[in-house]
Amino acid sequence: MQYRMIQNINNGALTGQKSMPQKDITSNNESQFQLGRLSYIRSLNATTQNETQKMEKKWYQNRDASSVISNRRNNSIGNGSLNASGGLYSMTTYEDKNYENAALRRVRAGGSVAPAKKAARPTI
Repeated sequence: MQYRMIQNINNGALTGQKSMPQKDITSNNESQFQLGRLSYIRSLNATTQNETQKMEKKWYQNRDASSVISNRRNNSIGNGSLNASGGLYSMTTYEDKNYENAALRRVRAGGSVAPAKKAARPTI
């Protein structure tokens, strides 16, 4: 049996609509993002509605504060993660400013101090 090495595995950037690329290290590994995305996809209207249909359905669903916030969160997740254009889409970045800033902060706070000003003090 001959083994082939899989080449060119890059799931950090994908193309196509509704593709789900690999998330970066800041993701919290909870399902809230995926469930919000799925809820947005299921609530999309495939057909357009006229004004009378919109007015009839306006108060159909629950409108308390928690459901309004949940709907807004799902809409923002869905609008930002569905890649409607179908082009190259990635949730990771190749330029991490926080990494650079943390390295500079560690270097600058390394414990070095200015030399003592011995010439300014009179000696006896």
